[in-house]
Amino acid sequence: MSQSEMELLLQKYAEHSAAAGGDGAKSAAAVAPAQAGPVVPVVAAAPERRALRPRDTLVKPSRYAMVEDGDVGAEGAMSAEVLEEAMAAQVAAEAAGALDADPTSYEEAMASPDREHWAKAIETELTAHATNGTWRLTTLPATARAMGFKWVFTRKRDAVGQVVRWKARLVAQGFSQRLGVDVFEVFAPVMHFKTLRCILVVVAVRDLELKQLDVPTAFLNAECKEDVYMKVPTGVVAGQGQVCKLVKTLYGIKQAPREWNIEFNGSIVALGYTRCVSDTCVYVKQSRTGQSIIIPVFVDDAFPACATVDC
Repeated sequence: MSQSEMELLLQKYAEHSAAAGGDGAKSAAAVAPAQAGPVVPVVAAAPERRALRPRDTLVKPSRYAMVEDGDVGAEGAMSAEVLEEAMAAQVAAEAAGALDADPTSYEEAMASPDREHWAKAIETELTAHATNGTWRLTTLPATARAMGFKWVFTRKRDAVGQVVRWKARLVAQGFSQRLGVDVFEVFAPVMHFKTLRCILVVVAVRDLELKQLDVPTAFLNAECKEDVYMKVPTGVVAGQGQVCKLVKTLYGIKQAPREWNIEFNGSIVALGYTRCVSDTCVYVKQSRTGQSIIIPVFVDDAFPACATVDC
């Protein structure tokens, strides 16, 4: 269709629309560009992104928080006033730079302003190893190699961000272990979350008491059956050329969770508990009063549930 024919058609359309009295009475000049020219898509403007907080100001939440008497309501949650005060205190601490980063090495801990607290935490950790007999000093065999170690430092904080404990953990660098040489079996069962939910339902229906306990230095209670060697940790006095041969499982080695599970299972079964078949991390027993005692275990955390008369 030529340009003249297009103009004639548009003129007739405008005259017809004007005679009909409709909304289509548009001029040819207004309609022609929409018919003759290409259609230009309309792109919506991208929404403005919200400014994110700097990563160095983010605080890792505590796994457990302690609250004072009166702070817990009927449903077991912190009251709105206490929660608001805790959040305000945490924001103020962040602004003041009070939440310092934890040291990443032994040297950094000893050079920090909290070196006295870190030194005490290291002493506590080494005392636990000496009490449990985690290793014995010996010479390294020619066919073996000693893995490294690392000190892990953590400040434990309460609900308002105040430091309540300085913790030091000695961890072996188990990533250097060789399958079939110093590690064989590594599988360890873990309780299913749906099992814990079912137990919570039973606790609510039967009106049982639910407790929580943590086994301190749990992995240090299990024996290390393989020949595993580690370099002498910083802070331990040893002779020239000596290394640590692990007698107990240390945090970081690959077989530690499995050996701890075997050790815990043997000890609790000896007390008369029965291991569940559906979830091997749950133990049950009938108390002297005829009530059921249920102990679900998640690695080194246990949540005993029993009747009030058995507490």
